[in-house]
Amino acid sequence: NVPIPVPVSYHSFGGWKRSGFGDIDQYGMEGLRFWTKSKKVTQRWPDGGGDGSNAFVIPTMG
Repeated sequence: NVPIPVPVSYHSFGGWKRSGFGDIDQYGMEGLRFWTKSKKVTQRWPDGGGDGSNAFVIPTMG
């Protein structure tokens, strides 16, 4: 077998008409959304010791 560089086809081969049934496409970002589980992560940072040692400071020159 010898590999031949060919362009990627962006259509499905399910038939002559209306071959891409359903809500999602098989290629691109829609295919990625189909094959992966997306999730959102919310993280709560602790307040710290309460002594003010973790205060926000803007660095200045001089």
